[in-house]
Amino acid sequence: MGRRIIAVVAVILIICAFAVCLTACNAVNFEDRLTNKGFQLVDTFSNGSIEGYDLTWAMSFERESDGSYVTIYKCKDLKTAKEMYDAAISDTEPGYDVKRSGRFVAAGSEKAVEIAL
Repeated sequence: MGRRIIAVVAVILIICAFAVCLTACNAVNFEDRLTNKGFQLVDTFSNGSIEGYDLTWAMSFERESDGSYVTIYKCKDLKTAKEMYDAAISDTEPGYDVKRSGRFVAAGSEKAVEIAL
């Protein structure tokens, strides 16, 4: 009986740790990753709507040395992220890229988007 309780508690702790790891991606992580690669934060936005998409936040970065730039959007839900990605990918020009990871959508120059996500 005691082993079963310990096993159940261990499984619950593993699930909680996994959930924390999945939700830990936030604006600070993106900002640190990009500034370490030479990008500068040029604009921010929080809690509102851009072009009809409900967002938690958005951040724009630019690297002057090569002209790369990226804007990262954190959508309020997965449906919004999918809609935003689908709309953006249909308008993508050569040299530019759009990627989605969960509720995050990154759009900008290919090199910058690759670094961001």
